[in-house]
Amino acid sequence: MEGGGRQLRRHRDFFRCYREQLLDYLSTLQSWLREDGVPTPTCHNCGSRDLLPLFEGARDALGPDFLLGYDQYYSLGPAWPAENPTAAVANQTRCNVDWVRALGWPAVGMEIPGGSPSDVPPILREDLLAYYMTHLAAGAKGINVYVFTGGPNFEGTGQSSDLYDYNAPVRADGSLNETYGAVADFGRFVAERRDLLEAERVASVQVGFEWDALRLGGWAPPGDEGGLSGARAMEFARKGLFPALAATPYLGAWTELREGALDPRRPLLLPAPATMSEAAQRAVVAFLEAGGRLFLAPWAPSLDQDLRPCTVLRDFLRLPERRRIETPPSPIVVDGVRVFGCGTPHLVVDAPPPGADSPMTNARAGGVCGWWQKGGTGEVCVFGAEFTYSLFQQADMLERILARLGAEPVARSSNRNVLVETHRHPDGRSTVFVSNLHASPQKTRLTLFRDGAPACERNLSLAAMQVAVVDFPSNPSP
Repeated sequence: MEGGGRQLRRHRDFFRCYREQLLDYLSTLQSWLREDGVPTPTCHNCGSRDLLPLFEGARDALGPDFLLGYDQYYSLGPAWPAENPTAAVANQTRCNVDWVRALGWPAVGMEIPGGSPSDVPPILREDLLAYYMTHLAAGAKGINVYVFTGGPNFEGTGQSSDLYDYNAPVRADGSLNETYGAVADFGRFVAERRDLLEAERVASVQVGFEWDALRLGGWAPPGDEGGLSGARAMEFARKGLFPALAATPYLGAWTELREGALDPRRPLLLPAPATMSEAAQRAVVAFLEAGGRLFLAPWAPSLDQDLRPCTVLRDFLRLPERRRIETPPSPIVVDGVRVFGCGTPHLVVDAPPPGADSPMTNARAGGVCGWWQKGGTGEVCVFGAEFTYSLFQQADMLERILARLGAEPVARSSNRNVLVETHRHPDGRSTVFVSNLHASPQKTRLTLFRDGAPACERNLSLAAMQVAVVDFPSNPSP
């Protein structure tokens, strides 16, 4: 533990030093522009989602005239995992949007593909338009296409080619690529729907995260049963909780774990790493004392991020001691229903703590791996497992849990593979983005909820790679 602590502290010191140098460099560039009589706002394209945590505090340091944006592609050639936008890419987009917003800026995609330096796989018109619309669905308020037009490199200087055509909407010779139509169609849509600038994506569930866990994500203390590294906790959120949420009527948004940021009116899903700062743990406790409702998985942290013992949340919840069981993959029983794909081994206790109810059990090895209990004036679902979303029954389980936690339904797609995102306008109107990010047509029945009850339904037929936009009045009728 001591050696791991030294390694972790060096890791933290490196990031703090790097962040200070980064902010100092950006401030210097800003000052040079001001000295040269260029008073315009400045912006920066963050080249990776993994780099966004470095900009914590940058808004205060750089002032209101600085804008940070995110960078995202779905394909740059045969080495990349996706030939076209997918549901996984949509989840990544939502992550970028929410994290930039958590840093204090409106979400803008500074570098979204207009083409690719590779010819294989192809960049296609329908894919590009669906991808641009996916960013609006996630809540982005602007995107910038890279690149709009190709051009030649100076002779002998090209790294990927001498002619940087980039399969761009406007080719290097000035001719129009077929993908120009995607940019033109998207531009027309944005021009016609400027009302979406004032609309906000609706989320009935918060998914908690801490910036330090993202920066120091690869480590978990040895011997801490059930402890997840920050990276694994975020993987559980991105590949388990978020896609499962998308298959329920309860839409989610990333929310920073700090006091004042957590809304006790909306349930909090906490994929908890083994290390969490005392401030973050106290923010969760304050959330529960204010009547908040918590889904905690797989266990409460045991250390702070300097590897000092810190069990604020664990002590507040009075969690019992656990034991580890080694067993082949086993379903867990939740509300009497066997649910597969929830990880193994499970961390179990022989019996739930006093006052707890609705125990969840390991179907094959026995033992209790989850339960419901009070936390302050709120309620807690302790879920001693994790999962990668692959089965509809996982979404069914999460939907039942969220219903008991009092989450307010927003919109439902009867086809769980068709994604929905709902935006609410200041005047009460709703705009729902309905996305089929698959290679074949799909059908679904869309249900919009108001005040917890179904308010209106629409039947939709979607082409492959289509993002439909459905508008509802402030008082929709069936």
